[in-house]
Amino acid sequence: MGTVDGVDVLRLAVKIERTAGDIYRLLHTRFIDDEVASAIWHTMAVEEDSHVDFLITQQRMLEKVPDAFGDINCDISGLEDALKSFESIAERFRSGKDVTLEEAVETAVSMEVEMLESEYFGVMGVASPKLRAVFEALTIDIETHREHLYELKNVVKSRGEKK
Repeated sequence: MGTVDGVDVLRLAVKIERTAGDIYRLLHTRFIDDEVASAIWHTMAVEEDSHVDFLITQQRMLEKVPDAFGDINCDISGLEDALKSFESIAERFRSGKDVTLEEAVETAVSMEVEMLESEYFGVMGVASPKLRAVFEALTIDIETHREHLYELKNVVKSRGEKK
């Protein structure tokens, strides 16, 4: 572990959140004929956009007051790996390969829970109180995303959709 600049952590989080929003927009378009699913994917994309706006605001503040968050002594490779995974997922969905709603939901659960939540909590464990508060705000919305995904899982289950 080494000392990381808070701006770098926020820039990385912006890229992750922006890519997640792109993925949810792709899924919204993919399932446009499914009123329930497309509405949920759209809502999740909009929520990701709000995360990006929030993070950019924090980043701008930190650029004006560089010591506001203090040094962060952590390994951000997990965040970098999450970004690479998200970019790969976005490329797969852009490729036009058919994806079922069930596959899309499973992918989103993996993104939100296995990747984002664990990595954001990792940053929170070593960050200064001010930067921790930024990531705590993001993890609250992860719970909202879980609720959306649970709703989509129920849609899949009720329809008996399979891969």
